[in-house]
Amino acid sequence: MNSEINSLSDIPLAFIDWVDLDVRTHTHRSSSTGKGRNKTISCRSGVQTRIGNIEKTVWAAAVAYLAKARGEEWLLYALRQWYLDNAAWCREKPDEALAQAREALCFRLFDRKDWVDYEAFNLKHRPHILEGELTE
Repeated sequence: MNSEINSLSDIPLAFIDWVDLDVRTHTHRSSSTGKGRNKTISCRSGVQTRIGNIEKTVWAAAVAYLAKARGEEWLLYALRQWYLDNAAWCREKPDEALAQAREALCFRLFDRKDWVDYEAFNLKHRPHILEGELTE
């Protein structure tokens, strides 16, 4: 599906999985109508996902919904804190850290052994994942 999604009600929340919300690319579109003093400009920022181009605030709400439904809110906020503490571009920018955490949650970055912080993050937040890996 490559449609534009501008409302949470347009997302089949009962049937989506993380892969459906994984960000392929960020999108932005501006448009204008009218002329002169009557000209109005509008902008739309979104993310392209497997299920369509979702407006950013709608996508954020869908991620929050899925995190709560899957019992992974703690993981979202652990990732947010990780970005605040470890990513230079997010330090002192909690909104940016949360945005990065949402993307990481959908991408399942913490499960990818090639992530530079795989071991450190999981040792702190999910040590059961590393059982057996560190002794091999």
